[in-house]
Amino acid sequence: MGWAGPGRRRAESPAVTAPDPTAQQPTAALAIGPFVLDAAQARLTRNGQPVALTGRPLAVLALLAAHPQQLLSKDAVLDAVWGHQHVSESVLKVAINTLRAALGDDAKSPRFIETVPRRGYRFLAPVLPAGRVAEVTAAASASATPMPDLSQGNLPPQASPGGVGKTQLALAVARQSPPPDGTWLVRLDDLDNPTLLLAAVAQALRLGEGAGASTDALARALRPLALRLVLDNAEHLVDAVSTLLTTLLPAAPDLQVLVPSQQALRVAHEQVLPLAPLGLPADVADSAPVPASYAAAQLFCQRVAQQRPGYQPTTDEHADIAAICRALDGVPLALELAAARVPLLGVAGVRARLDERFALLTRAPRDAAARHRTLAAALDWTFNLLSPAEQQGLQRLAVFAGSF
Repeated sequence: MGWAGPGRRRAESPAVTAPDPTAQQPTAALAIGPFVLDAAQARLTRNGQPVALTGRPLAVLALLAAHPQQLLSKDAVLDAVWGHQHVSESVLKVAINTLRAALGDDAKSPRFIETVPRRGYRFLAPVLPAGRVAEVTAAASASATPMPDLSQGNLPPQASPGGVGKTQLALAVARQSPPPDGTWLVRLDDLDNPTLLLAAVAQALRLGEGAGASTDALARALRPLALRLVLDNAEHLVDAVSTLLTTLLPAAPDLQVLVPSQQALRVAHEQVLPLAPLGLPADVADSAPVPASYAAAQLFCQRVAQQRPGYQPTTDEHADIAAICRALDGVPLALELAAARVPLLGVAGVRARLDERFALLTRAPRDAAARHRTLAAALDWTFNLLSPAEQQGLQRLAVFAGSF
């Protein structure tokens, strides 16, 4: 992934990092934007397709990628890659040129490898373990909301209630036609202090502390890049995120931002994409073949099948599944929690206990975010986003049953 970080402006720094040629380099595959570098297998791929890069140029890439944002002297690179062989700097220059050609990099405006005259090289791109960005689940493709077109500049924030699948849809959207410098996911749900937002973004992009020192520093780092940034769960930081994007978006014309959130950011050129629950008409007949017809039922059955391999709903279960989906308003989180109870209670048993839904819907995967482990936790997260006056008003309105 191309990245022109603050290091590009640090050429005057006296520090030059010299890697230990005998040190073991990371063996895990590394994600560099659209590229995946598997040094252990001596293989480089771009979007899953092999890239013709082997031998010493590939070894140079592995060395530089193992030390992102660090200035490596020419001697250090020669020692690490060529060992004790007597070779001239011209050999290294040829390897760098070969490497740049394979990456599609430009020496005059580098996104990957910066040449510091008379000193060495610095790898500018963020580097992550391959597979760091989460895979998209079936809930995204089953959403009743159409996927937005990514060809028209910045991506739309998604202002919708909790549990409707904003994050999953955002990840699905973000993987469409990835930009040259890739897609980066920044999870903000555990970030309580707005002053740490800059550092969190810089750290997620592997930019080092310098880029997170100020908004201007981060803007300078992003300016030459074409990348997509997903800021997940920003509801509690909406003011800080809005302020940050007000600076970053004008400064980085090829930056795209997607914000799965329960609140709109209200920044210039914002496009808001409200997400609807999964489709299940309220007037569907109990005898209809619900699982084959509606996305909410499809998701419910898919989640049951994950725990009961080969599960197919029977005709007798159609009415119960329809009732469960209607009672839970087609909300993906609630449907997944309900499906998790089917192995113990059966479909009919889950339907019978829906009046106790806050006690029933409590079994999420262990790796789920804390706010998604129970239905009550999801509501607590949303309630805590309200102002004290809004919380008080909602509590007073709670005395009404049904619509009013």
